[in-house]
Amino acid sequence: MNIEIKSLNDFFKEKSLKIIEFFILILVLFYFLVPQFVYSQQTISVDFSKKLQKKESIAGFLHFNDLTPLDKNIRMLKPKYWRVGNALHDKTKRVQQIKLLHSYHITPILVLTDFFAGTEDNWGKPFLKQQKFRDLVKNLYLENGNEVIYDLWNEPDTDSWGGSEEQFFQTFKIAHDVIRSLPGGKNAVITGPGTSRFNKDFLRNFLKYCNSNNVRVDILNWHEGGILKDVMNVQTNIRTAEKWIKEFPKVGIKRIFIPEILWHTEQFNPAAVFAYLYVIEKNGASGACKTCWDTPAEFGGNTCWNNSMDGILDPQGNTRSVWWAYKFYADSLDKRLTSSSDESIMNIPYLDSDNNFSMIITNISHVDLTKLVIDLKNMNSGIINRNGNQTLKLYEITNTDEKPLKSPKLLFEIPFSMKSNNKKINLENIAHNKMYYLQVSKRK
Repeated sequence: MNIEIKSLNDFFKEKSLKIIEFFILILVLFYFLVPQFVYSQQTISVDFSKKLQKKESIAGFLHFNDLTPLDKNIRMLKPKYWRVGNALHDKTKRVQQIKLLHSYHITPILVLTDFFAGTEDNWGKPFLKQQKFRDLVKNLYLENGNEVIYDLWNEPDTDSWGGSEEQFFQTFKIAHDVIRSLPGGKNAVITGPGTSRFNKDFLRNFLKYCNSNNVRVDILNWHEGGILKDVMNVQTNIRTAEKWIKEFPKVGIKRIFIPEILWHTEQFNPAAVFAYLYVIEKNGASGACKTCWDTPAEFGGNTCWNNSMDGILDPQGNTRSVWWAYKFYADSLDKRLTSSSDESIMNIPYLDSDNNFSMIITNISHVDLTKLVIDLKNMNSGIINRNGNQTLKLYEITNTDEKPLKSPKLLFEIPFSMKSNNKKINLENIAHNKMYYLQVSKRK
């Protein structure tokens, strides 16, 4: 009898364990498969009843040799900023090229000590030769006045600085005091500290120093040399910095700027460029300059010094795939539409110069989208071109790395009507880490 009872207990114990194991399996499957299902299907809602917005470009570049051969690209891409230094050592050339930048309505950002780096021993350590440093800053301000932004040093939190954190802060104050003391200097735009990353301790200590030593900084900046999956960290960093700005109001910071974006592995990736521009603009920073790097395919090549606009052109001036990210971003500035979506589906809907509906899309999620619905609402508002037969086209801006890309890849072209008030566009297989361009235009 005891043996039978024991066997019966074992039987129920085994069954209980199997039931528990079954539920654990269900939970595991739910954990892994449901998010895949949810994230693989997304919707972008576009409301045509909202007022069109005109945006100021935040796009910028770093270094160049000569702007003249870049005229066509500058006019098409409409950059707002250009951060310059080493290539403009010669004063005559510098004055001429900065005048050209202004003719394009581009704001130059001068990395002060860059212009004179390497001219003598220890010049990389201006805290050892303070009078020479004062003279440098004075001459550059007298040359350019308030027509440029003054970025005093590049990445002082790295070995390139050559001194301590405190020595940098003191040197920053020297430059600040020289500029502010000159006629008109109170209205000069000064930015810093230009750290190599969002270095919390360095940035916060910099703000404390400025707050305690009457150093007025107009623009707070740091570099974001990340990869695509890091892009949402930029949003977090900007929001943290905004809290600090409120904490130290005496410093006088009016805006945030990102002087360099993207790691060398992403320098030719159109999806990464668009994602960084999108997040930085959305979070209210005033600008972002593309970082230049050594180029793998060009022996000894470097996109800082080959006049390629930081690699968006090849050395012969042909457009690479990353160029198209800047092209479509520039096209979107005049007539932006309002949209809503999950933050992983970055998109900018807009009307092009012919009032055709257009949209830039980048999926930064960890999965490809099996289905993406673009829900168009209130199209009877009268702001779009709906005359005649129309065509829906979807393009993929394929990442060709250093190889040229003359035009985006057309994925499909179908007849499409926007004459109803509400309509949905169903897209399939929208891959992550890729950039897409959608357009509805009059059929030819």
